Amino acid sequence: MSEYMPPEQFTDLTVCDERSDIYSFGIVLYQMASGGRLPFYTDNSALRWTALKHFHHEAPVPKLNSPLFPIILRCLEKEPGKRYQTYKELRADLELLLKRETREIVKLPELKELEAWELVNKGLSLSNLGKPQEEIACCDKAIEINPRYADAWFSKAFAEDKLNKTREAIFSYNCFIGLASEGSAARITHARKRLEELEGK
Repeated sequence: MSEYMPPEQFTDLTVCDERSDIYSFGIVLYQMASGGRLPFYTDNSALRWTALKHFHHEAPVPKLNSPLFPIILRCLEKEPGKRYQTYKELRADLELLLKRETREIVKLPELKELEAWELVNKGLSLSNLGKPQEEIACCDKAIEINPRYADAWFSKAFAEDKLNKTREAIFSYNCFIGLASEGSAARITHARKRLEELEGK
């Protein structure tokens, strides 16, 4: 949506980086502080692109009576070099403002290792993005955590199959069949069928 686009995106998409995302985040911050209003908007659908390109490149940010406004202004600098350079830098200013306004201190959540089922789900997402090799790596980590986790073996076999890693896929399908419960009947049927096909090659 062009209401959220940084100036540079209107002219050359290839130069966009984290600072471009920070500009878009600044638009969201503006909406939060203004009760939902956008800083730059037009009702003229015929000239929408041209008008918004002009606003984002040239128009000043409409002033808000909000303690967030200085942070918003820096996010919405027209020149990327004048914006926050990283979200880490932006977060630091937001945390300082929160502490000043409410005396509240935000603690970063502790990073924890993913559980086996989470790794398998992550692998499936990577597979959907066309990255079966990364899916296998996730499944290997899941199997390290729980070698008897049938779903990990199935997902690994499926990815190996996609990559024509026949020997590895046969091993993984066999492991899955040995561990699978009755609730996995459809997968067991698939695994057995693929095993027959792979072993018949």
